[in-house]
Amino acid sequence: MIRGFDGNVDSLAWKVTLDGQYLVTGSRDKSVRMWKLIEADGRYQMRLCLSSTHAALNVTDVSIQEA
Repeated sequence: MIRGFDGNVDSLAWKVTLDGQYLVTGSRDKSVRMWKLIEADGRYQMRLCLSSTHAALNVTDVSIQEA
């Protein structure tokens, strides 16, 4: 269960990088959030790395690659 949104979560993306594993969520409350998976002592947590609650998200200097 993902908590803390004021609307349904409609979009999810999972990304594995050399830096770690990330989950990106998009919600009807117009928020985009990026979470990092943290493992410690056999337990897993998702830590919020980025949050945007604007009506639009503008990103520059990004490379988007097809999987």
